[in-house]
Amino acid sequence: MSAKRKGSKHLSGRFAVFITILLFVCSVIFLNNRITSGSLKRISYWIFNGVRGDATEASIAFDANEYNRFAVINGNLCVVSPEKLMSYKLSGKSTLNEAVLLRSPAISASKSRFAAYDLGGLNFYVATPEKLLYSGTCDAQILNISMNSSGDFTVVTDDDDCKSLVTVYDSKFEPVYKFHSSEKYIFDAAVSPGGKTVAIAAYGTTDGSFNAELHLGKTAEDSFYATVPLGASMPLDITYRKDGKIFVICNDRSLLLDGIGNLISEISHEDMPLKSFTAADGKHIAILLDNYQNGGNTRLLLVSGNGTAKSMDIGDDVYSISCAGDYVSVQYADKCTVYNDELTADSEFMIPASITHCIVNSDGSVLSVGDNFAMLYVE
Repeated sequence: MSAKRKGSKHLSGRFAVFITILLFVCSVIFLNNRITSGSLKRISYWIFNGVRGDATEASIAFDANEYNRFAVINGNLCVVSPEKLMSYKLSGKSTLNEAVLLRSPAISASKSRFAAYDLGGLNFYVATPEKLLYSGTCDAQILNISMNSSGDFTVVTDDDDCKSLVTVYDSKFEPVYKFHSSEKYIFDAAVSPGGKTVAIAAYGTTDGSFNAELHLGKTAEDSFYATVPLGASMPLDITYRKDGKIFVICNDRSLLLDGIGNLISEISHEDMPLKSFTAADGKHIAILLDNYQNGGNTRLLLVSGNGTAKSMDIGDDVYSISCAGDYVSVQYADKCTVYNDELTADSEFMIPASITHCIVNSDGSVLSVGDNFAMLYVE
């Protein structure tokens, strides 16, 4: 009985300390007449991540490497280097540091896990921001890995017996589906939330003409239930939404399809070269078109979940874009601007020249990433 009472007193004491700290921080902000939505965000970051309650920025330090790749998962910055998997809380505290071997690192992330793989190599790893869950080795070169929100993922590889092989792994790392493509090369593949269906983008030549197709199948069956012709378009990325709709980004257009392959909408890139794209969360797709080399302009497309698109012409150089929740960030030479889903500026941060790219969080805060550091900016 006395042990229970001591435990109860200990928990009560911790809760009292928590409430005291919270009231203190709120009082400081009220006294400084700065109670805004940004202030509330900073309180949240401070309480749950160790960031100061009155801070507008926090810093994370990590090992520099020109091949580092990044993702943000549950507010943690995950860093994949040729030698390590690293993860950090926004306060800078390290939560993961695992030795790996990746000559050409690449990353695919969901909201809870990420897959780190050797592009053109054989090794891949799956981890959370706190723990390495799995390490695997393929028999042929890895071309692409795509992680879904349920922890299932696709692995596209070369193969000795065919042009490309797609393997679907479930969240327990068991292979549940394989497709050997003997006639066409596979550029990308994705598995739906829950792992029931798979979408595969294949391309090749027929009678001397280039053509591409999107195949849709069930992971429990061998055959496809739908094939969508893509013509001469080069399919670059497939993203499943939570509702089962499928985004397909091609070099010249972007498509939104329903789960059985019916076209919902088609967004033309208007003969502008595709510079980059981002599909974080699968809620929106941000596409950067750049005609700069031909003396033209730069255009940002934001495609919503119903297939409609908003566009914004940009006169300045754009170094990176990022999309999460209802926000898209655009990195310029000396600043990062965060836009809402109407492409109206929501906030803006000045950034050092050493920043390589910026990652927006679903609440509109931004992680700006340099060679060996990242800065969190909260409006």
